[in-house]
Amino acid sequence: MLSCITLTYKVSGEIIRNHLESHKAWLKENIDLGHFILAGPIENENAGFILSTIVNEDHLQDVLKRDPFVEFDLVGIEVKKLPSIIKNKNFLF
Repeated sequence: MLSCITLTYKVSGEIIRNHLESHKAWLKENIDLGHFILAGPIENENAGFILSTIVNEDHLQDVLKRDPFVEFDLVGIEVKKLPSIIKNKNFLF
C-alpha cells in the first residue's frame, strides 16, 4: 500500500516561494530515506503531490509535520491510501 498526499496551498505563491528551498530539502531528505517515491507540483493547480511508502498513520503524520510548508501553516493536507492491486512487474512497491 502507498500513501497519496496532496498539499493544497493556503497562501499566495510568493509566500510559498519564500519557503520552497527548505520544503525541497525536506522532500529530498525523505526521498533519500525511502519515505517518498516522488513529489512535485500538480499542473494548473495550487497544490503539490507526494507518493509515500509510509502507511502507518502516526509515522506519516510525524514526517509531514516536519515539512516547512506544514510548520508555517501554508498548506492543507489530504492523505489517501492506495492499495497496489495491479502494477508493473518492475515497480517494487
